[in-house]
Amino acid sequence: MKIINNTKVFEPSECIFCLDPDPDNPGYIMVCITDKAYWDENMCLNDQFGDHSLPDGAMPESFCGACDSMWETELPSEKARQTLIKAGFIESQELAAYIKRCNS
Repeated sequence: MKIINNTKVFEPSECIFCLDPDPDNPGYIMVCITDKAYWDENMCLNDQFGDHSLPDGAMPESFCGACDSMWETELPSEKARQTLIKAGFIESQELAAYIKRCNS
């Protein structure tokens, strides 16, 4: 993590993600991403994490910021997963389980 212009900026390898298919819009996949340090301390998404929290070019072009800690993509699930892993993000089953509980 670096501080740039008073903003915490994380490398993808310092962030965890999970995929959350959007039941209201089957063509979109929601992607939850948060910094691992915040997750480890709070066990929830960082509501101040967004595009500004990642270095320029870290988020693949096919992902669009939706709100804090959430992006969306039209990529199929497996393609989205592989794209994020290739970019250096770490998939978290624990985060996926948390999001599933929140959506229940």
